[in-house]
Amino acid sequence: MASELQKETYRIRMELEFDIKNEYDLPRILWHYTDINGLMGIIRSQEKSCLHFWFTRSDCLNDSSEGSEILRLFQECCNEWRDTNRISQELFEILGNIKIPETCTGSFYFAKPEKYDTDSIDLSKFEDLSPIDVYICSFSKKPDALDLWRYYSKGTGGYCIGINNNMQFPFIQREKDVYADSTSFDPYLASFMVIYDNPTKREIIFSFLDTICNFYNNFQNNDCIEAIIKLTEIFLQKYQFQFKHECFSSEEEFRLIFKMPKYVSVSDKQPLPEIRYRPQNGIMVPYLDLDWENAKFYLNSIWISPFIKSEKDKVRDILKEYLAQCGFECNIYNSTLPVRY
Repeated sequence: MASELQKETYRIRMELEFDIKNEYDLPRILWHYTDINGLMGIIRSQEKSCLHFWFTRSDCLNDSSEGSEILRLFQECCNEWRDTNRISQELFEILGNIKIPETCTGSFYFAKPEKYDTDSIDLSKFEDLSPIDVYICSFSKKPDALDLWRYYSKGTGGYCIGINNNMQFPFIQREKDVYADSTSFDPYLASFMVIYDNPTKREIIFSFLDTICNFYNNFQNNDCIEAIIKLTEIFLQKYQFQFKHECFSSEEEFRLIFKMPKYVSVSDKQPLPEIRYRPQNGIMVPYLDLDWENAKFYLNSIWISPFIKSEKDKVRDILKEYLAQCGFECNIYNSTLPVRY
């Protein structure tokens, strides 16, 4: 029989994992900006009607503060509550020493339980698992956006691929089925809109701090402290790649993330995606190549960068030929932005 502390820990954890307050509205089409090499890697002539999306390891992304924004703001909010006596010095010191864990703290439920069965808690679901790497694939809510063209075109041209969004990404569903029975580690896929707005981020953190303060006041013992550390690690990891610095807000990014174990060996029945490497800016960048079969009707359209100036009709015609060879047909647009250089 679970204790009252275990039941409350379980309840808070389930709320963290399935926080319906953070649901988001997405447009009908999601946009992926890339260069010509990326386009030909996503749409390949050797594989008809198949899309490949590259998930880049998080520590190799452009944002040097990637994954650390949540910890910076969390510590800032804790300091603010300590200074206004909304949090005790003892709890402040506990929270101030917590870091984002390198292990995956998710319980790997793929659907919200119909109810929280606190009388029959399987505590094994909440154990730390293997050290992980996080791989990210990015989309935007905006087509034909000048700031995104500037970054992804890099002065040589680029493409913006429109994907019809029904939130049923086939490779996500497939990976869930493949890995669901793993006894050692379940690679975990998640999707979300990135949060840039500081007031929104602070509101999320303050709500969590309020929950933890109440929890601490109700159960002041060593087991309570251990639970607080665990719950805070889960909270920090939940928002680690959802919070980004507000200077990137114009990207309006939607993310798919894939958490994969670093060292776990798995059976042939649960093969993990192969880690590949591509050259970028003089270094090798690790990434995963996840394929999306029978994706013909998910490709909505492609926009051509405004930085491609010469023979626009020829560029569009050749792209149309290439798509047909790959088993796709979609609308192709030239950027409408009046950019000269």
